[in-house]
Amino acid sequence: MTAKPSETIVFESAGAGHIRDVKKLEKESRLAPWTLEDYRAEIDREDSLFIVALEKEKTVGFIIARLIMPQQKEAFELEIYNLAVKEGHRKRGIGTSLLKNLLDSAPKSRSGLKVFLEVRRSNQKAINFYKKNGFSLLCKRKNFYRNPPEDALIFERKVESE
Repeated sequence: MTAKPSETIVFESAGAGHIRDVKKLEKESRLAPWTLEDYRAEIDREDSLFIVALEKEKTVGFIIARLIMPQQKEAFELEIYNLAVKEGHRKRGIGTSLLKNLLDSAPKSRSGLKVFLEVRRSNQKAINFYKKNGFSLLCKRKNFYRNPPEDALIFERKVESE
């Protein structure tokens, strides 16, 4: 069972002061590399949701997603690009809380919100995490990832509007 994050964990929108810690966490978590400029640009994008988890003002987790606005009155869509929690802070509910903060802060249309993400087929920890948090397998993308080449599993979750 995953514990809830302690009261010492604070969640807030990412700012320029968080980027270096986010970059370190990206490397530690072996995520596909982004440049410092990519992260800076993400902070300024209107369609981006970039949230950090802080403990004693140090970044211990982050999530980045982009909102895709519909052409008609369909559900809004959100694509999660990255979610990471610092080693030693995992299994404390921080990832689940980052995801909850993201979903709570995302705008929803009358028909709700559809959330999508890709996961490496071999990343069983991430697959289990997303399934536990209400995501279901939508499809597979053959050879989506490089270094090393690997299939992506596409997951989806529907969030109803309030």
